[in-house]
Amino acid sequence: MNRRTVLQSLGSGALFVSAGCTEVITKARDISSTSGPSTTTTSEPTTTRSTVTTTSDVSDRTLSVTRTVKHGQTGLTRVLRVQEGGNLTYELECPDGRTKSASDELPEDTWTKFKRLVINAEVKDFSAEYECTGDCPRDVPPTRLTFEIDGQSTDVLIAATADIPESLKAILTELASFEEQLALPTCEE
Repeated sequence: MNRRTVLQSLGSGALFVSAGCTEVITKARDISSTSGPSTTTTSEPTTTRSTVTTTSDVSDRTLSVTRTVKHGQTGLTRVLRVQEGGNLTYELECPDGRTKSASDELPEDTWTKFKRLVINAEVKDFSAEYECTGDCPRDVPPTRLTFEIDGQSTDVLIAATADIPESLKAILTELASFEEQLALPTCEE
């Protein structure tokens, strides 16, 4: 068999497979337009369509998230805790050793949304450390997140400007919005 014959055979086989796929896709579209996201079976070639949902019932899960930022040279330590039930606590440790705090409670729907976000993020799969690459700022301290889900603890250290997963960015964004709700204390009297 010469090269041209082999290539023609491969080309016609690909068209045959492609035509079969087009027919299955067309049938799948026809079926999906008449039914919802559940499994559907027809008397012709069977087509199955399923949907994956990431929302889970989180009511029976326990969660606590702590964000800690230590400012080495300034002596400040800022700790934000979100605990089961939406209890929000912010602690500021001043250079002179004094600790000041503020607290609040998240609305139930906000707490449930945050809890779902964290649990669906699969935090146990995060890296233990996200490092900055390239031109890294030296004056911005890293952030440490501690997740406790159903008694299991996971620590994640995040350097400033590190490349992190979108789900981790979403968690940090939510924590920053919670912090904005509080009347934050300062070390000045």
